[in-house]
Amino acid sequence: RPEVVSQNGFLYIYWLQADPNRGFKLHEINNQFPKKITLWRKIGLDETAPLVHSLFLAVSTIMLSFVYTAMNLGVLVVGGLLFALIQRWEAYKKQPLFYQVLLAAVLLLVISQLPIAAGKPRFFGVIHYALSFVLATLGTYFLMRPVKDRGFFVYAAIFVLWMVLFGYFSLLPQNILT
Repeated sequence: RPEVVSQNGFLYIYWLQADPNRGFKLHEINNQFPKKITLWRKIGLDETAPLVHSLFLAVSTIMLSFVYTAMNLGVLVVGGLLFALIQRWEAYKKQPLFYQVLLAAVLLLVISQLPIAAGKPRFFGVIHYALSFVLATLGTYFLMRPVKDRGFFVYAAIFVLWMVLFGYFSLLPQNILT
């Protein structure tokens, strides 16, 4: 199997081959002209075509986000029912759109932590989780702001859109690192 070692800003590639007498034999690969570590390589993108790799990463992450949204259908249903129950009070119904989106986001986030069957991306820390929450909430708000109607389908769209965006921002580092 290949092994990569970084020394003094250079990448050295070795090939480890299993030895019948236990252990491994080490074979060097391309150590005469090792590659300099670039910014693209540090963030996990192909340095020969970073834009193509970024586009592929974005498209594959959004597709995986739709899969995770489908896996969280139970969370969406329970969150939608609780949201509909809260909307029965006139005080909550007349709130501005940002409040409605924030309420939906908090409900979905809390319900996703309950023991309901749901798919969750790898956890990369509280800062990443909070950043994903903020970006998904702001993205949902800005995408739904032009819509003036406030009916069932608009709220359903808010829930699904927030779940897709939260999945996207949560899955992005997982897709970069794998």
